Amino acid sequence: MPEIDTTDFFHRIYLKKAIMEHVGSSTDFERYNDVQSLWEEYMAQTIVDYLSSWEGKDKKFLTFVGNGHIVYDFGIPKRVFRRTPLPYYTIYPAEFTEGKPTGNQDLFSTDIPLEPADFVWAIPPVEKEKKMVYLGVQLQKTSDDKLVIQEIGQNSPAEKAGFMVGDSILSIDGRVAKNVMDLVHYLQTKQFGDTCNVEIERGGTKITYSVTLFEIE
Repeated sequence: MPEIDTTDFFHRIYLKKAIMEHVGSSTDFERYNDVQSLWEEYMAQTIVDYLSSWEGKDKKFLTFVGNGHIVYDFGIPKRVFRRTPLPYYTIYPAEFTEGKPTGNQDLFSTDIPLEPADFVWAIPPVEKEKKMVYLGVQLQKTSDDKLVIQEIGQNSPAEKAGFMVGDSILSIDGRVAKNVMDLVHYLQTKQFGDTCNVEIERGGTKITYSVTLFEIE
């Protein structure tokens, strides 16, 4: 077991606040503190062991960890420095909007009179994942290269348009539907609210439906 330090005053303040934000209670604070400190001590000891070895001699060590393990020099940096006084830098990536940290970036806590890191890396907020546009059907390509509808999602664009199980999709907006991925990729060029013309074959008869695309619940 490595030497474990759980007594840092400001680290305890930071960790207690983090636990409150995540689980809404700090009743198990000492257990959380013990577990986090143990993990960080192991990380610190691993770094020191490598840098002290022949393999790590005269090398620099780059560590990627969550911000909570390096902010204010808590966690890994301080525990490494306690073992061996090597120079280091900490970089804290944080979302910024209009030159200010976003609401969930606790960079400058009034409870902790310390600099959060040697460098703050300002990054733009992560864009929300674009929702996919679908017809709402499951297709199977048959031996004669037809895309046959096996299932239709309830309250989907395909159901609203009047598609039926067993229909074969021939084309969309005049583009021949060669395979499922071609169809999926083309639909991603559309927006919710757009319409497209889908030609299907039903019992030997070709029918064209105008399909309004909307988000499937």
